[in-house]
Amino acid sequence: GKFGSRFPIHFPIALRFFERKALRNATLVVVVSQALKECVVQQGVDPDRILVLPNAINEKKCAIAIEKPPSSLEDLRKKVRLQSDFIVGFVGSLRKWHGIDFLIEAIPSILRQCPTCQFLIIGSGEMEEELKSFVRKEGLQSEVKMHPGIEHDSVFEYLRLMTIGLMPDSNKFGSPMKIIEYMAMGVVPVAPDVGPVKEIIEHRNTGLIFKQRDSQGFVDAIATVYGDLNLRLQLSECAQRHVRAHHTWRFNAEKTVAGVKRYIKRTDLSVEDLPT
Repeated sequence: GKFGSRFPIHFPIALRFFERKALRNATLVVVVSQALKECVVQQGVDPDRILVLPNAINEKKCAIAIEKPPSSLEDLRKKVRLQSDFIVGFVGSLRKWHGIDFLIEAIPSILRQCPTCQFLIIGSGEMEEELKSFVRKEGLQSEVKMHPGIEHDSVFEYLRLMTIGLMPDSNKFGSPMKIIEYMAMGVVPVAPDVGPVKEIIEHRNTGLIFKQRDSQGFVDAIATVYGDLNLRLQLSECAQRHVRAHHTWRFNAEKTVAGVKRYIKRTDLSVEDLPT
């Protein structure tokens, strides 16, 4: 589609032919954003045969993390050397397309407006060394804590440490898992105003949205949550409630089954019939 690919493509003509043929012959096409739906429509697929379902969370993994005793949370805080009650977090690959360069530039301004906050940045990637170098050069080892990438099963436990979950940048077609996982754990998401993000976050209800690559807007969004405890608690509660109602894998499976039922004779198909 119009968004291309981050990876080299061999035999592009053949790829486009088979992609178009597969899409046009599918009973139902499920995509994660309206932008991708538009791409599929451009391939000649009837819009009524396309279902938009953003990514989702695993409820069981959330529950396991939430049910752990407070002592385990305190042990984890000590492990990653956190002292602040206001933690600005990021979990994911440390790459430019995630806006890590944009985040590096904003950190000093964020610390000026939120002087008691700490950052917890979890992940690895092409910009890891640049971020570490910045932290050393600016003497921010106490304010910015970095942690290597972790297994996905452990993500929810670490999210319990965070107040805000950052998505410094994103593309215009993908459905960012990290935002949904932040929200599921009551972490307030702060993310750019690209289409797929706005399909998940309602500004000032389930999170805060800023103009893409607008540094002042990014900093102001974080400072707003820092300075308003009532808003922080409201956003956290609403975000968690919204994701648990509309962005679980079971919810997506039920919507998919309902979509397929329109085109098949079998009427007793349910989500329980799907392979696990």
